[in-house]
Amino acid sequence: MRIYTIHTRPTSGAPDRDAVSVKEGFAWLALFFPLIWALWYRLWAQLVVLILLIVLIGAAASFTALDPVIIVAVEIAIGVAFGLFGNDWRRRNLRARGYVDAGIVAGRDRATAEHRYFCMIDDGTAA
Repeated sequence: MRIYTIHTRPTSGAPDRDAVSVKEGFAWLALFFPLIWALWYRLWAQLVVLILLIVLIGAAASFTALDPVIIVAVEIAIGVAFGLFGNDWRRRNLRARGYVDAGIVAGRDRATAEHRYFCMIDDGTAA
């Protein structure tokens, strides 16, 4: 079972229209594709930092005699940081955009967790 946090916009007329679910735990796509992942989820601050890091690594590699192993290790470390903290950054970004934490739901996958949440809303048992 995976755990998801549900975030809704309180000003929305329908709670299911603006609901966003964010998986708890490691973001695997953020590990392998941090630039695309940050763009997809509109994490502009993290995207700018990532681009600056890429430029700095490239500049350091061209102006100094950095070992390619060190460059790869730094790039892997950046990917791991995005994987570890990516979903937390998404939650913080949603809160900054006016979303509130609506609940925590477990499910086999995202669709199952969202279905459980919306069934709880219909039953009136959601927080």
